[in-house]
Amino acid sequence: MQSLLLNHGLLPCPLSLMPASPPPGIVKTLNGIAKVREVLRSVFRSRYRRSIREVAICVGPNPHRFVHAYKIPVSICDAEDSHDESCGSPCSELSDVEKRRINRQLFLAFPPEEARHAGQRMFVFLRGYDNLVGEDIEESDIFFHDDKCSLVEFDHEGCSARMTESADDVFRWMRVVPFIVHGKI
Repeated sequence: MQSLLLNHGLLPCPLSLMPASPPPGIVKTLNGIAKVREVLRSVFRSRYRRSIREVAICVGPNPHRFVHAYKIPVSICDAEDSHDESCGSPCSELSDVEKRRINRQLFLAFPPEEARHAGQRMFVFLRGYDNLVGEDIEESDIFFHDDKCSLVEFDHEGCSARMTESADDVFRWMRVVPFIVHGKI
């Protein structure tokens, strides 16, 4: 998410390099980032985390008229006590090499000339079961156009799990209610 925030000009620098007292025009952006991160953290730590199949990060003026969409397939296992076939102790945190590979993929999929302008917002969507709907997550009737979406996939070293969906599974797109606005830099 941080790579996309930087590439689309919503952040002037990486969060780790942000001064302790940021410029007043960027405070609203930083508050939005903190809220979105907290919602995602709570969802991925909840008992419904295994129902999440995809995360989409969209950039545009509103959640129904986005200019760019990045869809990331998600497969979650539980390490040693995983219920997924062929998955177990090799699964762990992403390595630095994997993080760099993801950032490189996002940078290559990004059109830098057309993305930096005021009025942009970043919206996060999750595809999963209805159980995820709550105070900070609402159902959405979002439709992704193939010409506006960049599919980002990556392999986690040592993990041999492959997500399969049966035709009986009914997944819906849901929007994370907090969103990130373009700060005045």
